[in-house]
Amino acid sequence: MAEMEAKSQYAVDVRNDIENYSDAISGPDGLASQITKAKFRRMDDCVRFVDKVDEALSALSDERAVLKAFDWPEEKYDAMREARASHLQLMEMSSRLKGWPKPRPGTLCEDELRMMETYFDKVCRVLDAQARTVESDEKRFNKHGVPWDRNAGKAVKHASLNLADSYLKRVLTESTAASARANEAQSARTQELLTKGVRFAFRVHQFAGGFNAETLKSFEAVSTQLKGIVQAQGG
Repeated sequence: MAEMEAKSQYAVDVRNDIENYSDAISGPDGLASQITKAKFRRMDDCVRFVDKVDEALSALSDERAVLKAFDWPEEKYDAMREARASHLQLMEMSSRLKGWPKPRPGTLCEDELRMMETYFDKVCRVLDAQARTVESDEKRFNKHGVPWDRNAGKAVKHASLNLADSYLKRVLTESTAASARANEAQSARTQELLTKGVRFAFRVHQFAGGFNAETLKSFEAVSTQLKGIVQAQGG
């Protein structure tokens, strides 16, 4: 009985929304018309537009059920939403990579390096997934007047160099501290850390297509320390 009442109330809510929001959705200046006419030069404008429409749609009891009653430009608006989500994800990644936070006091070096590696892996997965569909996505976005900047992915790749620099500097700080406690165990750990730094830097180098001056400087410092340890062992 309770289930039947709930279903009945749901149907009533949907019908009421169809009636009450008819003008707002399908009127001459309604959301459907605004979406159909919308064209943007910049993704920021598209983001603001989608946010405004989504806020209006949030008032509906069931968005999909209500919109089915209208001539809703579903394909175009889905493209707008998808472009917005991808754009904001890339911007968030770029921002975090550029401003990678300093480790909290007491954070173990290995834990900090692992966090950087994990986040970099996430960035790689996201950009790899976008690269596989970029041609079809751009075609669909262009069809609906949705701007898409191919350079957004390049900006993330460039920002990843800051992560590599942070990684290398963390390794250098730890290796310097370990060298002050020189013993066989610490020497092995230092070599392992420096090797990890070189390997991670190579990954980012391939991903970003090169180093910037700051990252190159840190990479050379790590490489020099590692070379010195290897030569000392050989001697």
